[in-house]
Amino acid sequence: MENEILIYKTDDGVIWMNQQQMALLYDTSIPNISMHNANILQDKELDENSVVKDYLTTAADDKKYSVTYYALPMVLAVGFK
Repeated sequence: MENEILIYKTDDGVIWMNQQQMALLYDTSIPNISMHNANILQDKELDENSVVKDYLTTAADDKKYSVTYYALPMVLAVGFK
């Protein structure tokens, strides 16, 4: 399952991806995605409350981690930066 992208779709049809998935999608680094995300939010191109959400995820070690996910408009905006 190397290089696999899992896309999460909520009941309302919104698609969410985390930075790691976005980096894989755009064949770039996570720091690069992070920089683009920060610029998009700082420039108010998108409303953070609409496109950013933290989800609690259980890892293989059974520890729970908060992972930030971004809605499709953010995923697409990063691709155009």
